[in-house]
This record gives sequence, C-alpha cells and structure tokens, in this order.
Amino acid sequence: MTDSGMNVRASASGSQSDNSMFHWIREGLNFAFDTPHTDKICVFGVEQCTVAGDFISNMADCVLDSPVAVVSDTRVPGWVGEGALSIILSTTGGSAEMIEVMDLLDSRGSELVCITPDGPIASRCTSSGGLVVPLPSDVTGFEAAGFCMGALVSLVSEATGHDFRGAMQEAVDGAESFTDGIQEDYLRNLSVKLKCRVNAFYSTSDIHACSKWWKHMFDINCTDLSFFGELPEFDHNELVGWSDPNAHAPELSMVVLKGSGESELVEDIVNCMTEVLSENGREVVTIPLGGGTPMESNLRGIALGYMVSRYVGRMC
Repeated sequence: MTDSGMNVRASASGSQSDNSMFHWIREGLNFAFDTPHTDKICVFGVEQCTVAGDFISNMADCVLDSPVAVVSDTRVPGWVGEGALSIILSTTGGSAEMIEVMDLLDSRGSELVCITPDGPIASRCTSSGGLVVPLPSDVTGFEAAGFCMGALVSLVSEATGHDFRGAMQEAVDGAESFTDGIQEDYLRNLSVKLKCRVNAFYSTSDIHACSKWWKHMFDINCTDLSFFGELPEFDHNELVGWSDPNAHAPELSMVVLKGSGESELVEDIVNCMTEVLSENGREVVTIPLGGGTPMESNLRGIALGYMVSRYVGRMC
C-alpha cells in the first residue's frame, strides 16, 4: 500500500471533565483530516464500537449518492482497492480479525485509517503508511463508540466533500437535551417491561444503528439473549413467526424503536405490522425517540439503549 497522504491537523484533548458519549463525540469531531476525495468508503470492525460505522452508514444513506459500507467480519468487498478509503475501528487495538483485514487492504492499495488505541493494529497501520487516529485508552465502550462517531463524521466529511459536522453538532445538542430530561420513573417503567425477557429490537432503516446497539447493550449488561432487525425489511416468515402466540415461550417480546424521519408509507407499514402482532397476542413495546433528524433520533436511541440496558441489568 502506498503512503496515504493523510494528516491529522488537531487531536483530542483527552479531557476527563465529562465522560458521557456526547462529550466524546465532540472530542472526535475535533479531528480535522487532510484526505483525498473519494466516494468509496468502507468501515471495518468486529467490536461494539462498530456501531459508529452503522451510524455513519445511516447518515450517508440519507444524503450521499454512494453508500458507506460496513463490514463486521474478515471479508473485503471486491471494489475496495485503489481509490477507496478503508477505516478500521477497534477499541482493543489488537483484533486478529482486523489485522487479517489490513493484510488484504495493504495488498490492494486502499487508503487506510485506523481509529484505535496503541497496539498491534496501530503499529500495522503505521507500517503500511496509513493514518492512526489515537483512541483514548481510558474510555468505556460507550464513550469509545461516541469518539468513533465523531471522528468518522469528520473523516467522511473531508473525504466526500459533504460537511456533516454542523448537523452532527446540532444532533448531539438535541440528543443530550433529550437524555438529560429522562426521568427515573420512565426508565423504571420501561425496564420492567424488558427485564428477564428475550427481546427483539427493531428500528426503521434510517436509524438501524440504534437497534443493533440495543441488542449489544442488552447482551453485555443483562446477559439475556436478544436480537435486532430492520423495518420495513420484515419479511413474511418473520412476521408469521412473531405472530405465533408462542405459549411455550412467553418471555419473547418485540421492541420497536421509532424515530421521526420515516415516510408516511413506512409509518403505515410499521403500524400495520405492530397491529397484526398485537392481535395475535405478541407483546410489542414501542419506544418513541423523536428527534428532528434521523441523525438525532439515532443518537437518542443509542444513548437511551445504554441507559435502559444498565437499568435492566441491575433489576435482573
């Protein structure tokens, strides 16, 4: 792989004054990149911080002409090579899967950026002529996901020429106000519905990242089996399966995370689906996220998923 020609013009301060996800998103946004223009971007990661890639993919789908791909295994799409920008996300800094991916990327001549702490991935990236964005080592997984989101927004803004940073800052401010206003009673009442159950989290395609995040958070904080999916890509077999009252499995429940950006048609599809499920005895918990944009709805959902999963974890 040739030298990327990319440089970081600013770095995160590492301030500990605020350890929330929103603080670390702002820290990530402080990075400014000098990167060649491209509309071929692929994000790779297998850890929970990969939700940042899903968030960026959702964002790009709403605005850009070309999608931002996210791969969560060791496959490298055929189109990723010279002229493409590949981004590795890792909070551990030593994922064997990502090092395997980097070997393939190196052989294809793709530009490479790694958002990771010091470790084998950072060393491998540097030796390949790639750019390392240092992930602070003293952050939680939740905070690391926020930092990766901010850094990715800045990087994708520079690479595509479409500046998302102002919209991201507005979304962060709105989502932060939303979470600051959440009351204990709300968390408790919602957690009672979800505790000690097998939950399937669904959201519309424009906020797909938050349903995936809820699944990860419940797996980690509650140790209960959970699933996630996308609406309206809810096929007939899946609907029939959920419509079965499953008297032998009363712990199964469905959770619908609703943003404010879906079209009238998608809204009708989702409402009809939940109505069919309710008529067949399947409990459906609907969680309205609101938000002025899909970006803000996604952030609200990600932050709320972290809060609720921790609350449920303490109850079980």
